[in-house]
Amino acid sequence: MPYNDLRSFVAELEKRGELKRIQGAHWDLEIGVISELSFERGGPALLFEEIPGYPREYRLLTNLCSTVKRSLLAIDMPTDLSIGEAMERWREFYRSYQPVPPVKVGSAPFRENVLEGESVDLLRFPVPKWHEKDGGRYIGTGCTEILRDPESGKVNVGTYRLMVHDRNTTGMYQGPSNDGMRMIQKYWAKGKPCPIAITLGEEPVIFLTACGRLGCPSGIPEYDFAGAVRKEPVEVIEGELTGLPIPASAEIVLEGIIPPPEVERKGEGPFGEYTGYYMGGTVPQPVVKINRIYYRSDPILLGAPPFKPVSGHYASPLPFRLVTGLWSRLEKAGIQGIRAIRDLVNVGGVVISIRQQDENHVNRLIAILDKSPIQQRLVVLVDDDVDVDDPREVLWAMGTRSDPATGTKVSTVESDWVFNPMHNLEQREDKPTYPFSRLIVNACRPYSRLSEFPPVNLFGAERRKEAWKKWRMDEWLK
Repeated sequence: MPYNDLRSFVAELEKRGELKRIQGAHWDLEIGVISELSFERGGPALLFEEIPGYPREYRLLTNLCSTVKRSLLAIDMPTDLSIGEAMERWREFYRSYQPVPPVKVGSAPFRENVLEGESVDLLRFPVPKWHEKDGGRYIGTGCTEILRDPESGKVNVGTYRLMVHDRNTTGMYQGPSNDGMRMIQKYWAKGKPCPIAITLGEEPVIFLTACGRLGCPSGIPEYDFAGAVRKEPVEVIEGELTGLPIPASAEIVLEGIIPPPEVERKGEGPFGEYTGYYMGGTVPQPVVKINRIYYRSDPILLGAPPFKPVSGHYASPLPFRLVTGLWSRLEKAGIQGIRAIRDLVNVGGVVISIRQQDENHVNRLIAILDKSPIQQRLVVLVDDDVDVDDPREVLWAMGTRSDPATGTKVSTVESDWVFNPMHNLEQREDKPTYPFSRLIVNACRPYSRLSEFPPVNLFGAERRKEAWKKWRMDEWLK
């Protein structure tokens, strides 16, 4: 069943032993480093309380869905599924789902408290400085930004970082090709500011949809897709200032405008990004002028700061976006036999497992990948006997089944990926797209030698299962 709000999900996490409360951690880097260390070790969601300098009932939540178990719980799947099993279930859902549009309601708990005029103060909440070299305090990481296209009326719900400049101004960074930025530019082209509503704590499916981890298909409104995942519509309430549909379950809501850059912009960044680097230095970016703040009593500010990639992902380690993106494109191009697709440490590489069907199967796949716009430096193809969820097995296949002289291909496509750490600031500002090179590695056994290729030195599955059970190895091997 879907969760009514962030609080009900937090209560469920605590009941299951998936939440740790921490009292007294400071907003200035201490919350950030605790969150980073716990994330690296697959630790629980963290609810920070009694933050120095703030009312004791003002709370901050991090690492919400940073493990497979919590991500599955958020989308109402069994929490004992492996990533592979979850991917198969998601593929079944994606093939047959029907969008569920949002429904309007007349009231929302976040209207319990309202600040406007001189009372607007973004630092009323315990906004952290997340990383040591960040350019400021970022109120928007676990957030959603709600925009409406002035021509089509389509609503976009995305996640874009927000740095606090002063009591009623934030910076906002998003890539030039995002749907949200294209909507904003339509207002600017007419010399008008763009209305915006922002949530800073929301029911998890809404956040996971907005930040792209669930792979909402292009052209499908995010609320409609979130409703399909939830199996019931997202309840929204019309913003009093903007008229935008705001999730009624939100903890904290901001309403404001984004003025054209010639009217106002400020230096934003640097910020520790999901690539594992500080990107961009301090660069002039658009600002959001906040006209009104709403919040629930005892508010929970949701934080989802990126961390250097490890085996998980700061928002969710489930690679569902690959189902709606790369996997779907390959199937539409006629490539059969794909068994699995995974991120390699969530950024920088992707691995594709296939069951070879003929002599040219791998070559056909490489030819399609050569033209694919995926922004991954490394694409590895492996046979279906390789565990794609274990990077060591992927490296083993690369080291024993690939021939660098004949089994690699350098592929170049046009890209607009602004977080490419290989590009300096001047290169990123020079033009919106640039040549982006990838390495495709064929780490599959030769099709002509499948029957005679040296067998893998590994006990059979039944004998391994029998020994595991007999010797109760789950009790002493973690």
